[in-house]
Parts: sequence; C-alpha cells; structure tokens
Amino acid sequence: MTRLSLCRSKKGYRATIRRRRGALVKVRGSLAGTLLLLILVFVPMIDVRLPAWSAADSIPVRDFNRMTRLAHDKGASWTLSPLLVSLKLAGETCECSTRRIELKSTPEAFKDAAVKITDQGYLDDSIRGYQYSLVLRRVAAGYWEVVEATKARNCWKGRGHEDFSNAPCS
Repeated sequence: MTRLSLCRSKKGYRATIRRRRGALVKVRGSLAGTLLLLILVFVPMIDVRLPAWSAADSIPVRDFNRMTRLAHDKGASWTLSPLLVSLKLAGETCECSTRRIELKSTPEAFKDAAVKITDQGYLDDSIRGYQYSLVLRRVAAGYWEVVEATKARNCWKGRGHEDFSNAPCS
C-alpha cells in the first residue's frame, strides 16, 4: 500500500509518499507544482481502502457539486483533481499550524477517491483542529464530485474530547 500526505509549512508545501517496503519520496515546493507532480506521477499507484469515518457533522454537497459542474463547463482545471476539489470544499487555506491531506484511491480504475484533510493547531482556546472526510467519484464528463463529506473537531487537552467527533469542546 502507498500512503500520500501533503503538509503545509512556513517554507511551502511538502508531499511525502511512503511505500510499504520502505521506499520514500519527498517533494517540496509550491502547492500547484507539488499537487501537479503528485497527481500526474504518483496517484495511479495509490491503493484505496475507504476508512470508517468517526461520528461527525455531515456537510451538504448538492450546491457545491452544482458549482463544480458549472466550473467544469467553463473550463476550470481544478475540477479534474480530487485533491483540488476537496480543498475547494474544505477551504484552500486554514488558520492553523499544520494541514495534512491524505488521498486514497484505486490505481486500476481511478473513479473513486477518499480524501481526509486534517487541520491542527488553531489559535482557539477550545478547538484544536478540524478533520474533513470526503468521498468523491469521477463522473462521465471527467470532473470530480463529492458523494459524501463530513467535518469533525477535536479539542485541546483538558477542554473536552481529544479524538475527532461532532461533540462540542468546552
């Protein structure tokens, strides 16, 4: 199994691809360049095992999918990548110290994908981070739409639950 992660730091974005037998590839640079390299070269090698998501708040996706279809009709290239579609839904930037993005898909038929975006280190006295879990599928026209999306939070130590769920922090 191959695992892909994308992290944001002060120096830009860093992508790491870990193979089961220890092979490791690291890529640094701008977000667009890093994502393009990952999508074109490494995404076809990634296995998918759709995870069981924790209890979280459901995000309505009907209007977002309508906007994605309209953007695709106008030639927007971000609609052709499950990572970029996920970032559009979750927010392209965050006011957090760390953003981790995981993509899982089948290499044989790149038609379904699961994306998990984890933001940690918010400057909030209660909420430590958010986790977006998305399931996407590629439609016949070639663009990606969100099938299911959830958002969960975790709390700082002593302020409630430390795992991701929809329960409020204190």
